[in-house]
Amino acid sequence: MSTNLEHHITILGRVCRLCSHRVQDRRLHSKQYKPKLCINYADKILNTFGVDIQTDEADIHPPHMCHTCYCKFFHPKKWTATVNWAAHPRTGPCKVCNEWANQCKGGGNMNKRRNYNNPAKPAKRPALPSDINLGPKIPHLDPRFEFEVLEEFRCGICGALADEALKSTCDHLFCLKCLQNVTEDSVQCKVCSKSFPISDVRSPDTYLQNVATILPIKCSVCKTSMPIRDSVKHSCTQDALSILQRPLDEPLTPAMEAIGSHILKSKLKQSDDGATVSFKTGGQPIQVVHIPKARKGSSEAVPATVRKRSLLIKKTRAILSKGCQNFQLAEEVKTIPKEDIQRTLQVLNMSQVVIPKGQFLTVKAEICSSWKKARELKRWLKQYGISTECEGSLRAEQENIVQDNIRAEWIPLLHKDEDDSTIIKTTPRVSVKSLQNKVFQQLNGLDSLDLLTWHNNISEDEIWLKIGGDKGGGNFKQVFQIANVNHPNSPQNTVVVTIFPADDTKANLKVGLEQHCQQVKDLSDVKWRTKTLRLFLFGDYEYLCRVHGLTGASGKHCCLWCLISKEEMKVPLETRGPSPLRSISSLRSSLEEFRKNGAKPSQAKKFFNVVDDPLFDIPLEQVCPPGLHLSLGLYLKHFNSFESACHLLDIKISQTLENSSQDLNADFLKTAEKYARARQLDEEADGLDELFTYVEKGTKKQSRT
Repeated sequence: MSTNLEHHITILGRVCRLCSHRVQDRRLHSKQYKPKLCINYADKILNTFGVDIQTDEADIHPPHMCHTCYCKFFHPKKWTATVNWAAHPRTGPCKVCNEWANQCKGGGNMNKRRNYNNPAKPAKRPALPSDINLGPKIPHLDPRFEFEVLEEFRCGICGALADEALKSTCDHLFCLKCLQNVTEDSVQCKVCSKSFPISDVRSPDTYLQNVATILPIKCSVCKTSMPIRDSVKHSCTQDALSILQRPLDEPLTPAMEAIGSHILKSKLKQSDDGATVSFKTGGQPIQVVHIPKARKGSSEAVPATVRKRSLLIKKTRAILSKGCQNFQLAEEVKTIPKEDIQRTLQVLNMSQVVIPKGQFLTVKAEICSSWKKARELKRWLKQYGISTECEGSLRAEQENIVQDNIRAEWIPLLHKDEDDSTIIKTTPRVSVKSLQNKVFQQLNGLDSLDLLTWHNNISEDEIWLKIGGDKGGGNFKQVFQIANVNHPNSPQNTVVVTIFPADDTKANLKVGLEQHCQQVKDLSDVKWRTKTLRLFLFGDYEYLCRVHGLTGASGKHCCLWCLISKEEMKVPLETRGPSPLRSISSLRSSLEEFRKNGAKPSQAKKFFNVVDDPLFDIPLEQVCPPGLHLSLGLYLKHFNSFESACHLLDIKISQTLENSSQDLNADFLKTAEKYARARQLDEEADGLDELFTYVEKGTKKQSRT
C-alpha cells in the first residue's frame, strides 16, 4: 500500500515511538490517558529503554508514546525498544502505513462456546456376555494390610487381585472394570501375551472364587491375620495409648500418617490465621507453621507468590522472635556475607547509609553552603550510597525553625582601624525579630522530645532562662540557654539570637542589643503553659560590667553586686563588716547623681563607678558570677606569688652559701648570680616596653590632631 507523505506523518502522530502500537487504544480513550510527548521524557526514555530521541526526525519517528510505555518508567526493570523506524518510500509499500492499516482492521468472529449440557457421546465398547457369573467382589483394602497375591489370582490387565473376576480362553482372570474399559473387540493377556475376543470370556471356576475370598492378609498395625473377606469388619486392637508408647525413631505406619495429617489439618482449620498451630506437651508447647511445598524458586515464581512467601517468612520471624522482628532481622542480616548485602542493596537501588533527619540541614548551616552547593553535595553523597532528605523536606525544616523570625540589617558600630583609631562603620547584624517566639519555640521542641527536667531545686512552676553574650572569632553573639535540661551549658543548648562582627564595647552593645532590651523585660511578665519564666544573666565580668553601666574591674567600686571599694577589700570581713548591696534601682540612682554632676568619667568613683544605664532589667541576685574566669584569675595570681617567693628563697640560699663558704659550690653561686641578673633585666625590659607603648600612642594622637 502506497500513501502520500502527509498521510504517513498523520499515522506517525497516532502510534507509539517505543512499541509502534496505537498511542491511544479504544479501551484507554479517556482524558486520563492522553498521549505523552516523548521530548518531555527524553532522560527517562534513555535510562529505561536506551533510546536517544534527541536526534529524531519529524517525518520518520513518532512524537508520542503510549500510556503502557509510560508506566514502564516506574518499574526497576530495564526495557528495550526494538522498533526500527524507516523513512516513507516514494514508491512501493510502506511498512509503517501497512502496520497501521492492520491495527485498524476489526476483529474476527467470536469463538463459539462449548455446550457442556450436551457432552460428546462416549465411544462404543464391545458387549460382554450376559449369561455369566462374576467372581466375588474384593473389598477395598487399607494400606495397612499386608498380603501376597498369587499369580493365578492376578488380573491379566492391571496385575492386581482380580475384582469380580472373569476367565478368558487362556485360563487367566481379568477384572470386570478392566474389561469394560476396553474399546477394542479383542484383548491381549499380559501373562501369556495371547489375544482373545471379549465375547468369549466365561465365569471363573468355583474353587477359585472360594479361595479368593479366604486369602490370608495381615494387619501391619496390630499384626492380626484374617481372610480377605473379613478385612472390612476388622478393627485394630492397637489404641491411641499403644501408639503413644511407640519409639519416636520407629517408622510411622500409613494409619499413623493419616491420623497425624488429619489432626494437623483440623488444627489449621480451627486456628485464627490458618497457618500456625500449637500442640501441648509435657513442657513447652510445640508451634507448627504451615509452609506449602515450593514448586518453583522465588526467582522464577510470579510476584504474587513471592509476596506470599515474604509474608510467611515475616510471620515466622515474628513467632520465633516473640515480637522482636527488627532485632531478629538484624541478626539474620549479620549472617549474610557483606558482598551479598551490598549486591542486594544495589539491585534494590537502596542507599547503604541514611543521614538522620535534620542533620544535613545542620551541615549546610555549619559550612555556610547555598542551596545550589547543597544539591551538588547531595548528588556527590548519593554516588557513594549515602542518602539524605529531599530539598523540599530540608526547606520545610528550615522554614519551621526560622518561621519568619529572622531579621538582617545594617547598623552603625564602632571599629578599630589599622592605626588603632576608632571609626564608625556600617556593620551587618542578624537577629531574631521576637525573642519570646524563639524561646517558646525552643521550649516546645524540648517538651515534644521529653527533654525538659526540673533539677537542682528548680520549682515545678518555673522555667529558668539564661541570657548572656560573648565575643569570639571576630563576632559578638548574644545567646540564651534553657536551664531545665540535663546539660544546660552545652553548645547544643545554646541558641544565638543576635550576632554582629564588632567588639563588645559599651556603645556597640547599646546599639546592637537595643531591640532585645525591652523584649527581655517582657519575658519576665509572660508565662509558658502556666509556668513562669525566671531570667538569669551570664557572661564574662567585662561583659557584665558593660551591660550594667559600670566602668569595669579597674574602678574603685569594681564589684557588681555590692558597694565595696578596693581599699576595703584589703580589710578582713570581720573588721569591716558586710558592704551594702547593689540593685537595679541603686544603679539608676547612682547614674542620676553622676549625670547631675556633669557626667565626668574622672568623677565616676564618687558615684560608685556607674556611668551608663543598665541594658537588661534583670535583678542582680540573678546575675551569675563568672566562676571560670574568677578561678583562672585566682590561680594565676597564686602561681605568680609562688614563683616570686621561690625566686626570693633562691637568692637567700645563694647569699647564705656565699657568706658561709666562698669555695663551696662555686658553680651554684655563679648560676644563682646570673639568674638574679636575668630576673632584673626581665623586669627592666617590661618597664621599657610599657614606656614605648605609651609614647607610641601619644605620638599617634599628636599626628591626628
